[in-house]
Order: sequence, then structure tokens, then C-alpha cells
Amino acid sequence: MVEEQHFTVGIFIIPPGARIPLHDHPDMCVVSRVLYGKMQVISLDWEHKNKGTGRIVGGEARVVKNRTITAPQIQVLYPNVANIHEFRASNEPGDHGVAILDIITPNYCEESERPCTYYQLNTRPSSDTDMYQKEVKSDSDICDLYEGDVVTLQPIPQPSDFSVFTHPFQPFHNVH
Repeated sequence: MVEEQHFTVGIFIIPPGARIPLHDHPDMCVVSRVLYGKMQVISLDWEHKNKGTGRIVGGEARVVKNRTITAPQIQVLYPNVANIHEFRASNEPGDHGVAILDIITPNYCEESERPCTYYQLNTRPSSDTDMYQKEVKSDSDICDLYEGDVVTLQPIPQPSDFSVFTHPFQPFHNVH
């Protein structure tokens, strides 16, 4: 919708049962407001924060939120809190999908090490046997994760069943 030097404002429209796949927002803040509909939001944090410079891409992550939100609720993520997330539109009878207004700052930027990375869930390594383990067999199982679950995220190319179409915002002009 609008992309300026330091921020982007966009609207995502997701059909019933469809999703914006698990992805990150490196060193970014995002405010997402549901305009209509209902969706499940799962957010994760890296289990071991990077103490040096450089970006974490893949590894263990902890589920910090897994909830359903509806219009006009807001979801916020910060550079180091709930920074990896997936949105999945409800697919209950009578649902018409979901529309989300996103404000993202700063913008994604390959040159500034802020590219969008997509992830797939893998099972947690069995080294911590006293920790709860969750077998994740497919992307649909992401809905079955609980807050506190630890999973392994593996970077992947943008999923072939997901695409974003952009259209620049055309401001309204007063006609006299």
C-alpha cells in the first residue's frame, strides 16, 4: 500500500484456511491489526538469543503465543520478542477470510541483513529429555503447538503455495 524510506504500511487479505507462512522480521517492529475476520497467530522467539552481532537464521525456538484473534485486535512483534510468526485465517463455516493492516519498521532490506526468511518446523532434538517434546509432522500441526513448546526451525525458500501481490496506494483526490 505505502512504502516509505523507514516504514511500510500494507494490507494482507488471506482467504479462509490460507496462511502467511512462518517467517521472521529481523531487527524490525510490526503492528498488525485485524480489519475483519478471525485468524490464528503463532509467534516464536529464538531459544538462545544471539549475544554478538549477526543474525540468527535457524535453530531452536520457543512458542511464546498461539492464539486466535479477531477484528479489531492487534498483534505486535518487536526485534527480540515474538519476532517469528505465522498467520492462519479461520476456515470455519461462514468465514470470509481475514484482512490485516500491517505497519512494518524498518523495511525489509537484503543489503542491511533484514531479508525475510521463511521457516519449516522440525522436531526438537532429543538432547533435553526432561523438556516437553512435540512431534511436528506437517505445517498443519503448527496449530497444535502450545506456549512454551520448543521446536527447531529450518530456513527454507519462500513456500511455492504463497505469494504476495502488491499494488501501490493511489491517494484520493478531491474533485470539485
